Amino acid sequence: MLRNKYIKIAFFAFLCLAMFSCRAKKSVTEIGATETKSQKNENSAVYNCVVNNEPSFSTFEAKATLNMDYNGKSYNVKSTIKILNDSCAFISLQPFVGIELVRVWATPNRIVVIDRINSNYYEATYDEIRKMTGLFADYQTLQSLLCDRLFLTGISKEKLSKNMFEISSSTDGYLFKSNSSLVSCPYLFQFSIDKNCRVCQTFVSEEKRVETLSCRYSNFMQIEKYQIPFNLEFTSFDGKKMQKMNVIFTKVELNKDINVDLSIPSKYKKGDVSKLDSLF
Repeated sequence: MLRNKYIKIAFFAFLCLAMFSCRAKKSVTEIGATETKSQKNENSAVYNCVVNNEPSFSTFEAKATLNMDYNGKSYNVKSTIKILNDSCAFISLQPFVGIELVRVWATPNRIVVIDRINSNYYEATYDEIRKMTGLFADYQTLQSLLCDRLFLTGISKEKLSKNMFEISSSTDGYLFKSNSSLVSCPYLFQFSIDKNCRVCQTFVSEEKRVETLSCRYSNFMQIEKYQIPFNLEFTSFDGKKMQKMNVIFTKVELNKDINVDLSIPSKYKKGDVSKLDSLF
């Protein structure tokens, strides 16, 4: 059904961005003792350069095309993506000009799906999503992936530090790996950093690499003082099947007054969120 196709795209656009949570395991002062002074200085400089170059904004709004491969079929749909920093991420699917079929938004507490065709809505907390899909969904992860930022799921941006990563040089720049001696997590986080201090690829994998999530960032364009990637290539593998989604921005604006409507029409009926699981 047309309805299911677009709900599938929108819901996957959020769920494919979620991974398992981590937590700090020991004090950052205990890590990095084996680094030489020059290595510490270089790694600190690189880390600070990356953090200072990350896109920072109060609001983000983009026109985009979502290209998705799912169960052997390809889908393309126009969309609008809005982000209120640390508050809300919103996507509206508009396969036809001026006609919205599905909208989805995520806050730090829940994800909501609005089905315009059948006047239904679905909502789920992150704990409910975990029980349905096995994914430990996390708003910070979703926002960081969309915004091309460093992150460790479950660790706040304020607590994130250089010592949580093992930093090494690579042919094209640097490689950041989550430090297993500091971060307690069944997943490995890797970030490829180019010579301009931009995150050009994020890779998250289970210890045995059965489940993986990656995103390649390319086609960087200057928006205000930041380099924004206009092409995001997501690949998700759950151990059985691989799913791909490209997000191609056609227009991006930062720090503008934007309207994000998170209301649910009073006449809409609440659907059984467990039925969304059948889409995946």
